[in-house]
Amino acid sequence: MGFASLSLPMGAVRPLAVVAGALLTLQSSQGLELSKIAFFAIVALALAGSSFHVWRSRDTELVRIARPWLVASGVLATILVISVPVALAHGTSPTGWARDAASYALVAAAPWLALDLGLSVSPRTASRALIVAGSLSTVSFTLIWTQRRHLAELPIDRLVLPSFAFAAALFAFAVAHACWSERHRWPWAIGASVVIGLLLVTGTRTTLVLAVVPVVIWLDIVIRRRAFAPSVALSALLPLLVVAAFAWPATVRLIGVDQGAAAPAAAASPSPSVGPGEATGGVAGSPGPSPTPAPSDDGRYEKIADVAAGTDPSLQLRWRQTEVAWILFTSAPLVGNGPGVSIPWVNWDGSLVMESWADTPLTILAKFGLLGILIWIVLGWATVTTLRHLRSRGVDGLTVRSAILGFAAGIVALTPLGPQLEDKGTGLAILLLLGIAFATLREVPAEPAQAERHG
Repeated sequence: MGFASLSLPMGAVRPLAVVAGALLTLQSSQGLELSKIAFFAIVALALAGSSFHVWRSRDTELVRIARPWLVASGVLATILVISVPVALAHGTSPTGWARDAASYALVAAAPWLALDLGLSVSPRTASRALIVAGSLSTVSFTLIWTQRRHLAELPIDRLVLPSFAFAAALFAFAVAHACWSERHRWPWAIGASVVIGLLLVTGTRTTLVLAVVPVVIWLDIVIRRRAFAPSVALSALLPLLVVAAFAWPATVRLIGVDQGAAAPAAAASPSPSVGPGEATGGVAGSPGPSPTPAPSDDGRYEKIADVAAGTDPSLQLRWRQTEVAWILFTSAPLVGNGPGVSIPWVNWDGSLVMESWADTPLTILAKFGLLGILIWIVLGWATVTTLRHLRSRGVDGLTVRSAILGFAAGIVALTPLGPQLEDKGTGLAILLLLGIAFATLREVPAEPAQAERHG
């Protein structure tokens, strides 16, 4: 309905329909409802249409530039096909495999859909899609976690798919524009601060890791300009000040104020901040599959000192999950146990949790074996090639390059805390960021490297 009124080409309708469908249907419940079946049918049709569009455009420069991403997509799709008999052999039901493999399938489909989008619309249109979808997902993340941690009582608990990774992509996009834009530098910096603030108010301590995003973007710009760039530094500093405001209580404890009184209290109680079934939240802050309301989570940032001391309950749960994931990996090191495999671990209250998710980077090894490392290698290779091509596309290309670089840095920094590819928003973020990049590569001609010294 809305697509027709906007007169969008089919090359934009297909990927945007996938994004909208994912936001509306995924992670709404544990069951495989009709709405989800319809969504996956839409994905299949959209992917078929996008593949045909890409095939018809196979002789263009853009498709040649995007080829590493298509190869990465093929590798991931092949690994997913291999994982089907592996999962069934380990007792996983087809539904269990499909539910767990969905996030990886979205990542595999993203390059084709992104190329379809990039061949069809302007960078501005693709950017608007990222801003709208990322904003809705960020607000939904804030709604669900502020209520789950009893930080606020609100009339609704979500709008769309809540995704930490999608919020991280929006944050990187805003920081990149704040650093490169001259006319709208401060509105973008304020926007980035609002995004990081919405994540921090939920008590999600992994948000502090996203401080790496503005730092990496600013350092990359400084290295390329061979100058300090004070205005860029100030725009990158604003969201860092928001992070610092939330991290200050932990800083006070780390330098020794009240540390002696706090440490015994932390060691004495099991976990005032983690509830049964919620555990560590799933995927570094993304909501787990079947959460149970947790006790009040006031003062979560003050407890970061407990992480450094090794007494934080959330950290201890991650260690338990890591140990179990390692055992599963060593039992089938080549191809893993397949998506959907149960990763059993004991929660803080002594209850046994049997879920296919765990907040440990070894999850991908437990499910795919050594093939899981190959997934990261091909995605990294494709990312680096895209960053290289964007360098010669003027300020527009450098802005998108910084956004992708910042997002990639954030995902890598978050990976020790959980399997980021299992956040369903990761595939959506890759789709839209790549769509913007491909649209920029199509519209903006290559030019000499002096554009990097702009600003």
